[in-house]
Amino acid sequence: MNKVLVTLACIFLFQGCTAFRVHEPDASGINGPSDTATTASVEPLQGLAMADELRRRYQDTRADCGSVDKPAFLCSGIILRGTSHSENKPYDAWDPSDTAIRVGGTSFSYLRSDFNMKRLAYTYDKGYIFLPPLNIPNDKLRIEILCFFPIDGESDARSNKGCGAHRNTPFISEACGLQGIHLAGQWYVHFVMYPRADQRCGFDVSPSSAAPTAPTFYQALLTGPLVFPGAYEKPSDMKLETWRAGIPGQLPIEAFFYTLETGIQSVQHDQRRFHELTGIVLPIIRITLPGTFQGQATFEYREADQAVF
Repeated sequence: MNKVLVTLACIFLFQGCTAFRVHEPDASGINGPSDTATTASVEPLQGLAMADELRRRYQDTRADCGSVDKPAFLCSGIILRGTSHSENKPYDAWDPSDTAIRVGGTSFSYLRSDFNMKRLAYTYDKGYIFLPPLNIPNDKLRIEILCFFPIDGESDARSNKGCGAHRNTPFISEACGLQGIHLAGQWYVHFVMYPRADQRCGFDVSPSSAAPTAPTFYQALLTGPLVFPGAYEKPSDMKLETWRAGIPGQLPIEAFFYTLETGIQSVQHDQRRFHELTGIVLPIIRITLPGTFQGQATFEYREADQAVF
């Protein structure tokens, strides 16, 4: 018990000094083109260029995108959503599910080299990737990112578009900030006391948040090593505001992807269908998720995987 208390004291001491650190761009160039929003329509990256861009963002472990009100997900990391096989079904993979429409929020996961995950949600083996918000051109929707659960928090059974209290545990599961939980160490203590998914709290990273969102999100990322292996074995839940169905050309999708060979045919169907509806060719990228929390994901463009060029 004494060792646990000493460890927690060290965590709080360290984080108390760093919780509101603003990242200063380094001289390596890794902070380059993503620091400013794109202002015009642009052609999506293709082939090897897309794989390189995903690899660059995956390795970019900045704390923010230039200020305390610009969290790191605006310009770094991978915002992805695993999807079920939609062939021969009356909906497209990018359309919101009935659950997402009911809740008002849609679940994505966040992948970065300092916040790895072992698998996609459920048994998904493919999906799509959204552009980081600062890179979204004017002719695409800017879909609001609402909150972030470092580990799945059963957000579809929560209020406030999936970011509020869980219906089973309304008091201990409300948003982290409302419970005075602002640091990774505080979230860890709450996690140890209340380990179930319906008991966890989510970090408010929406533009309407009362607290600076950049340090909030960075603290959420710092929970990963503290709750290992949980944050690796179960994917995170990044809740985005639900959009309306039937608008594929307006969505900020930059690529399709698959993680297992079982997903190839289905993701090829998604690529063909998207091209039929929009005339836009988005590449398919093979993502190999890391075998360990400290490992490295890989991003590959393979011509043989593409259904359209």
